[in-house]
Amino acid sequence: SAQDASGNLDSDFTSTVTLTETGTGSGTFTNGAIAASSGVTTFTGLSLTFNAVDEQSIRLLASASAVTSDSSDVITVTAIPQLVTNTGGVLGEGGSLTLSSSLLRFSDAGGDGQVVFTVTRVPTAGGLKLGEVTLSSGSTFTQTDVSGGSVVYHHGGFEGQLDDFRFTVAGLAGVSTDEMSFGFKISATNDPPRIDVLGILRVDEGGLATITNGHLRILDDEDIGAHVTIEILSGPSHGYLSNTVISQALIDDQQLHYRHDGGEAAQDSFSFIARDTDGLITDPAVFRIAVVAWNDPFVVPSDPIVVQEGDSVQIDLAARDPEGEAIH
Repeated sequence: SAQDASGNLDSDFTSTVTLTETGTGSGTFTNGAIAASSGVTTFTGLSLTFNAVDEQSIRLLASASAVTSDSSDVITVTAIPQLVTNTGGVLGEGGSLTLSSSLLRFSDAGGDGQVVFTVTRVPTAGGLKLGEVTLSSGSTFTQTDVSGGSVVYHHGGFEGQLDDFRFTVAGLAGVSTDEMSFGFKISATNDPPRIDVLGILRVDEGGLATITNGHLRILDDEDIGAHVTIEILSGPSHGYLSNTVISQALIDDQQLHYRHDGGEAAQDSFSFIARDTDGLITDPAVFRIAVVAWNDPFVVPSDPIVVQEGDSVQIDLAARDPEGEAIH
């Protein structure tokens, strides 16, 4: 190793470092990738080779270079793209953000076209596109693409405040940086409530049935539906609901009931909208009720018959079947 475990110079270091240039291009070691006491802060070429006369004579800043060494204490420093800015971005829920050089920029001796980003992990709450092409793990784009506004993040509209994608960057020398991430902060917006469950209630003829959240469930992604109210637009025609003020909380507590009127109608329904605390509503919907019919007993007329003493009258004992079936 050309440095100690702490990366410090030997306090007695007075030797001269000899540089051998390889490759093409030019650049600068920021903050002095070689210790200031060596007197070297710039280089010509993509790589520099140092012959160290002392194992602890050179301190290398790995963030500015890729470092390799061999058993003869020859250290090669290869320039990698330098981070200029990586601020992340802010966008609204369900929106898009175009990456730009003010948000994400790396510099390299080869120029923007040689700065190649390789995606190592895609966003989880949205998608990243280069033009019309959706990027996946292993896809690449350049600093030129970023600066030209060709790289765009599209949020999927999900609830959640953070997302990111991860990448490495390589330049003209072909050496990549460590994995980094570009973050997105999602500004939430209030969405209308949505109908999650719209089932059919089954009730016996003349009976009582409870409407549960297995029959009707309205969700509000901002507060899990706890404050959603349900407004009846048109009530049932063959029965009635137990409550006039209805909320999802009432349904969750199994406190909403439907009573059938006992008639022969095979079905019933009511229409409604759901409203959140900010007044956003669902589209109108219809809740359907299926009536399980019973075979009712015959109905025999029971009106009193008046007859004078000594007179006669004809008595009609015809019975009626409520279901309309023939009586034999």
